[in-house]
Amino acid sequence: RDRTGHYAFLKTGRAFFKALARELTRKPRVHSVDSFVHFYRDQGKACPSTTTVYRYIDAGLLELDNMTLPKKLRRRIKGYKNAHKRKNKKIYGDSIE
Repeated sequence: RDRTGHYAFLKTGRAFFKALARELTRKPRVHSVDSFVHFYRDQGKACPSTTTVYRYIDAGLLELDNMTLPKKLRRRIKGYKNAHKRKNKKIYGDSIE
């Protein structure tokens, strides 16, 4: 029961996260997050999925940050500043907002 839940791998997978941080900060870099997860699983050890690792990094729960992941910094996220606004939209009254 202790190993279930949203943050279960933070408690049980300390060795995985230490090895991940060591691999991603090593020069020259051999692994990405995804390749290290698959490499670790091929050794028969339990580890979280790639998306879970990225979620932990974004939340600041690991000692890694997005600056150590150069592929992630290059990704562009679509902004909502220039969202298309309809000109011919029918207005039925005041919004409840």
